[in-house]
Amino acid sequence: MSEALATYWKKYKAISPWVAMYAYAVTFVLWGIIFLDPHVDRAIIAAVVIPTGLILDYALHKLQTGKPNWQSALITSSIVTLLMPPDINLGIAFLAIALAIASKHFILVSKRHVFNPAGFGVAMTAAIFGYSLGWWPDSFLWLTLAFGLLNVWRVKKFPQIISFTVVYIVLLTLVAGFPSGSLTYSDLGTQTLPIALPVFFILFMLPEPMTSIQPKWKQIQFGALAAIGAVGFSYVSILAGAAVIWGLLVANIFARLRR
Repeated sequence: MSEALATYWKKYKAISPWVAMYAYAVTFVLWGIIFLDPHVDRAIIAAVVIPTGLILDYALHKLQTGKPNWQSALITSSIVTLLMPPDINLGIAFLAIALAIASKHFILVSKRHVFNPAGFGVAMTAAIFGYSLGWWPDSFLWLTLAFGLLNVWRVKKFPQIISFTVVYIVLLTLVAGFPSGSLTYSDLGTQTLPIALPVFFILFMLPEPMTSIQPKWKQIQFGALAAIGAVGFSYVSILAGAAVIWGLLVANIFARLRR
């Protein structure tokens, strides 16, 4: 039994992080469609967002004479799907993935992404249309934790994740303890401060290697800045529905400047 597990572990370590990530993301989408209500609405969102993302990314690569990367496009499209609330207008979902793919191709510094693409698309549409994100994977927490810890081990971002989590919890606890505090945290639906932790965000979106940072001390700074932004943007009504994502986008800018 132990030899079989060791063999599987070696095979897993040999898999590209991109392949592993899109396998996680697609599994989450399918799991949400099958096991979370309303099933049909979630299936329709996926049917709109994922093909749109793949087609747009392919077309833009061809126009720019670049080589299409369907794995990256599938990851971005799946994450946008997972962040959509099930009652979202399909036009908004279409715009979210269009903005996400556009950011991959046009918001660049030295030919590298500035923003997490899926985060950019959903943050912008959430601000424009005033919706709160859906966070499907946080509804099947055991699977998200299992895949998430494997993902973090692969991308080597434990300092970044720990610093975000510690600063985020401390700030939420302090804010919730203020007598005059009126902060409401809408990112996770009906959950309220200080117990709401966006687990999928912490384990998958925060450590995304293309738009974060590698040295350990800079990882700590990145995570702390993202946490400060996440709590701070919760006070801004137009941004509160995607506050943690806005915190990430600010940290993305920091990462690009430090590079």
